[in-house]
Amino acid sequence: ALPNRKGNELIFRFIRICALLGQFGLVIEGLTLYFPPWRPLIFFPNWGVYISLFAFLFMTVSSFLPDETDNQKRIHKISYTLFEIAWTSQCVITIFFWLVLIWSFWPKLTISPGLSLYIVETHSYSMIFLCFDFCMSNMIFATKHIFFALIPPILYMIESMILSLRFNIIAYPILTWKDWLSPIIAVVLLALFLLSFFLGRYIGNKKQQKEE
Repeated sequence: ALPNRKGNELIFRFIRICALLGQFGLVIEGLTLYFPPWRPLIFFPNWGVYISLFAFLFMTVSSFLPDETDNQKRIHKISYTLFEIAWTSQCVITIFFWLVLIWSFWPKLTISPGLSLYIVETHSYSMIFLCFDFCMSNMIFATKHIFFALIPPILYMIESMILSLRFNIIAYPILTWKDWLSPIIAVVLLALFLLSFFLGRYIGNKKQQKEE
């Protein structure tokens, strides 16, 4: 996406590079805190970290490529879709954690300072930089991409169900898949993902109207 105002290209690229390096840092930090290496994927915020990593990777590369070339157009289109997916996931991750899950996780945050910092980072860092990027770019969410935005939560819920019912590994107390409440929570969460996507679409459309 292009900056809204001339002269902001360097700031725009700098923010994306910082975001990308930060995402790499979160991935490495998560791998050092959890063992075995696949264990971070038990928790959806770590999915958000990987999604955001790829989003910022493609967006950063896109911002350095010459405009209107075939490669730039191709990578630009991929970065748009990844941004929509990352925004949708990170909105739910950030809001749901700080408004709902923080109360059940709060006692655990005082046990391990390193893990506590990582938990705070995975529930805030990516969203902060996505907001910065959204403010400086001309992103317009495409309704036809909503299916892509719903793929991560659907896959995660399938994984969560298998881990809980087959291996008795429960990531979240409210999503055990062993009571009638879990399917309701799952539907509510999917509705939140839909709302997050359309929130991004609403913001993008409003920005475009102001610029016109």
